[in-house]
Amino acid sequence: WPQWRGPKRDNKSSETGLLQEWPEEGPALVWQVQGLGQGIASVSVAGGRIYTTTYSESTEFVVCLDRQAGKLLWATPVGPSVRENSLMRWLSQRTPTVDGDLLYTATAAGELVCLSTQDGRERWRRNYVLEFQGKRGAWGFCDFPLVDGEKLICTPGGSHATTVALNKKTGKVIWSCPISFDGKNGR
Repeated sequence: WPQWRGPKRDNKSSETGLLQEWPEEGPALVWQVQGLGQGIASVSVAGGRIYTTTYSESTEFVVCLDRQAGKLLWATPVGPSVRENSLMRWLSQRTPTVDGDLLYTATAAGELVCLSTQDGRERWRRNYVLEFQGKRGAWGFCDFPLVDGEKLICTPGGSHATTVALNKKTGKVIWSCPISFDGKNGR
């Protein structure tokens, strides 16, 4: 699945031939990786690679593994780690979105970063707070960028640009949609 909740974001798999129940001894372990850091994000799998986000000391990373062997192919720092509210931590599962040779991830600190899937090199970056007056939740920023044709749809939050569409290759704003918030009932 190249994005959060699967290709259609509906949590449905079109895979066939799956086991109806696990063997008593459990599934066979194919490979295992240690030392990637700390995190609870799910993974995106595309083009024979696995992508996820993780924390290591004071830095948030996007990591890329080979799907067959679990070998670390690259790890790119994307921002500072953010002290998360432990009761809300499960909400901050920022799964990267993969579209061909580009990967998009939103950091807990509120930056949207576009990386090359090949080598993890940064292509462009946008700051939700400084550029869109985004508002950080108690668990940090949590966004799941969506590719729609040539647009990347994301949600900085806040009243200035609640939702924005960016050019997926350049990060330039195509449109933005503000929603007013009164601070009481969420709007």
